[in-house]
Amino acid sequence: MVRPTVSNTNLRERAKIVRCDLQRQEDGVCSNCKRRGQRCRGSPLPRRHSDRAARVTQDRAFPLATGSPVSLASNPRNNANVSSDQSGLSPPSQPRSAHHQAIRSPIAQPGYIGEQSLMSFSSSVTPYAIPDAGSFPEHIHNEILRVTDAKSLPPPSKVQVFADTYFKQLYHIAPVIDRADLVGEEPSILLLQAVCLIGSQLRYPRDQSPTLLSESCYLKIKTLIYTKHEHDNFAILKTLCILCFWVVTPPVVVSLDSSYHWLGVAVRLAYQMGLHRESSYSKLSNPGAARRIIWFLFVADKLQAAAFGRPACLVSKSMDLSPLGLEDFETANTAAEVFIEYTKLNMLLERIVEFQDRKAEITPEQVSCILSSLEHWLANLPSNLRLHDQSGRRIYRRDISEMHIHYFTCVILFVHLYGQVFHPSMTPIPSIVASSCMARLYQEIDDRDEINYLTPVHNWSLMVACIPQIHRNILLPEEHDLCSTELDTFVTALRCMRLKWPPAYNILTTIDRLRTAKTHPRAHTPAERQQKPSPLPTLYELPTPVLTSLFPFSKDMCPRMALVNPDVGESSTGMENTMMPAVEDCMDWIFDEFNLGLLNMPFVG
Repeated sequence: MVRPTVSNTNLRERAKIVRCDLQRQEDGVCSNCKRRGQRCRGSPLPRRHSDRAARVTQDRAFPLATGSPVSLASNPRNNANVSSDQSGLSPPSQPRSAHHQAIRSPIAQPGYIGEQSLMSFSSSVTPYAIPDAGSFPEHIHNEILRVTDAKSLPPPSKVQVFADTYFKQLYHIAPVIDRADLVGEEPSILLLQAVCLIGSQLRYPRDQSPTLLSESCYLKIKTLIYTKHEHDNFAILKTLCILCFWVVTPPVVVSLDSSYHWLGVAVRLAYQMGLHRESSYSKLSNPGAARRIIWFLFVADKLQAAAFGRPACLVSKSMDLSPLGLEDFETANTAAEVFIEYTKLNMLLERIVEFQDRKAEITPEQVSCILSSLEHWLANLPSNLRLHDQSGRRIYRRDISEMHIHYFTCVILFVHLYGQVFHPSMTPIPSIVASSCMARLYQEIDDRDEINYLTPVHNWSLMVACIPQIHRNILLPEEHDLCSTELDTFVTALRCMRLKWPPAYNILTTIDRLRTAKTHPRAHTPAERQQKPSPLPTLYELPTPVLTSLFPFSKDMCPRMALVNPDVGESSTGMENTMMPAVEDCMDWIFDEFNLGLLNMPFVG
């Protein structure tokens, strides 16, 4: 049999077909034809292998004409198909979250660049595609997902339970996921894993390893993130918000598995998406969801800064955002109102902790302004968010109680940092009253068996609440019984918290050590205190009446309310009227003891 001969012309045509890079060229002519000066002809036959380098999916892009830094589709799965106009390929049959893409067009989905930058995005720039650096080859990507079982979910009935738990128990402080995100034929696997993670964390512990299921979900989430399985930036960002509640190690441990790490990742992704600038929101299909996300990150950032003294990632001065409104929520209900007011309170917390490491720089006028803002926040709460109704009857809702617990925590922290700015000093009466109010609220939560649903930030709030009680117990031994009772309330809550949030162990150990102390080794006489340089500015006249505006509650709110509404003849300006022993009446040393305990004590659990 005579083999057919192949002409030189056929060889040239075959070379063009084999090495054609037409799809990667902007001028419509492949490199071979350019080099030979020939007319480029595309092959009508499909390729026998998938060209991953040419795939550009719509869920990673939006029309250039919008110039939007982000894209939030109301239904992400509608963005699943590949655009044939962009890639020349037919749409894949896989769901949007089931296929790994290694190429994206950075100009088609630009990150935020400030207007003052010379690199500001321009819609006139010619779009081009570059490799997505850091992606695994497709076969390795698929094998990782197979080995880790990262895409497997619990039964739908259990996923529904976890989702219901999130919306009922956590939404009031983390309204980042909507029910619409979890319904439909192809919801994001990553978001479903996030819901399973937080839902399992909020379950009542049943054995010695309550985090077993949660850890499995956590590892799957990490796998899906690091393999870039999810293409929707908002699904990724919402998941990162949930990871801010992953607290299984004490703050002294340096780890990439800490809530602080995930908070930083989330903030920087939000910055890239332009969510800190109001100008970005007019181009979003769901601006309310984006606004809730960035304000949640703001709140989480302020709590980290206050609790651990770490630098803030989100600073209000760098944010140009409208405040939250009920129209930003999927459902305008009480939980939405709570988060709006909770966000306002944390804006005050930002001002409180701004000068915690440089108190000498704050002016008395600034301190007075913060105090007035705290009073204003409480006085202007909507009536349905108050602890008492108009008739004075106590109304119980855990979300409202948690919000007020945070308010009282802010009061104690404010007094600790700046109470001595005023004349006369407002230390320590407001702190002990705030602590007593917190004991009452925690007791109510415990009576309803809902301590289990409290998040890790309450480790810090409970620690702060214990400090005035320990201080009072040492200075006034005659109040030992009341101090001991209210301390027991905090200890009971911490013992429940430590089952799921292990850093509570160290706080409990420090409390047990300090509450048994009769004196403290660093006490100073008044003469010694006069010799110590004050880190605070010139004293400022204390506004009156301070206590009644900080604690406008009835006497049955807590046993310490008698200090706010004293009998006739007693003062209510915030000064201590009882003769104090000749030791420093400042709580600094107790705060220091807790800090040392968190840093030096071995971590248990």
